[in-house]
Amino acid sequence: YDPLYVETEPTWPTPTPGTADEGGCFVLNTTHGDVRTRIELSVEFADGRVERLTRTGVPMLLHAEDGFIVNVFFVVPEDAALGPAKFVCAVSGVNLDEHGQIEREAQASGFDVVP
Repeated sequence: YDPLYVETEPTWPTPTPGTADEGGCFVLNTTHGDVRTRIELSVEFADGRVERLTRTGVPMLLHAEDGFIVNVFFVVPEDAALGPAKFVCAVSGVNLDEHGQIEREAQASGFDVVP
């Protein structure tokens, strides 16, 4: 049983270097209590380079069975490695009803950087 459900999806499956893409991340609190969440979004390119799209900021409180969607535009760098890449959504949450137990859930969706 995972108290946090996370799903990701890139908008365009084959961006080229120097163009934009968009990634979406859906987060759902599957518990019957409140969960304080933090989200980090990144893109991992074929050569291992990671571009962080967000920094951990102010936590968001999700009430029982609440959820949210984050969509973020990002630019594929001109020098990005061609080939498979991943849009990654990593969420950590503190279940406020379970004595502060920390839960982590991450999901990644693939796309291809093409010439």
